[in-house]
Amino acid sequence: MFCAGGDLRGFQALNAKSESSLEDIRAASRETGELLRTVATQPQPTIALVHGAAMAGGLGLMAATDIAIAHSDTRLALTETRLGLIPAQIAPWIVRRGGMIAAQRLMLTGARFTADQAREFGLVDFVEADDAHLRERYEAIRRDIRACAPCANRATKRLMRTLEGDALDDFVEQAADAFTQALAGDEGQQGIRSFLDRSKPPWQSR
Repeated sequence: MFCAGGDLRGFQALNAKSESSLEDIRAASRETGELLRTVATQPQPTIALVHGAAMAGGLGLMAATDIAIAHSDTRLALTETRLGLIPAQIAPWIVRRGGMIAAQRLMLTGARFTADQAREFGLVDFVEADDAHLRERYEAIRRDIRACAPCANRATKRLMRTLEGDALDDFVEQAADAFTQALAGDEGQQGIRSFLDRSKPPWQSR
């Protein structure tokens, strides 16, 4: 499994009424945002090999890389809104890879999709049928990267980041606040409880 996202049991253990717990949530959200930004801003090209599940934050981690190769059996989804949460820190990376319209649709529905669909959305670059082909694709991409001058690649990545402007510098903090409010709210608490109890949250029972 690539990554199934955040630790919902850990979130449930936090006391949403306590300011110290809320700050812990903000700190965890900031840490996620900084991790994704660190992956995205590495000077060398980054490649994700994705297998099994890439859900929520796991999908964000994949989207933050330069090149994503998925096994054909990979399952993907942005499940936050189904849990009463929001895909806060991962949003800019999903938008950057798949575009605003596709990202919005995936976030607002929380629907699962396949590796082939992810490629259609622009979230995945290559889909391979088995582990052997996935490894072959990875090695081919590595050979292509090695044919490029490393300083030229570094400068290219730095130049491409200027196209995004300075918006990401403020986004991590805004996303941390928004995620904390969602998690501490009634929907977030009910959604996590329902997920862990394997029951439907109130909005799915209507």
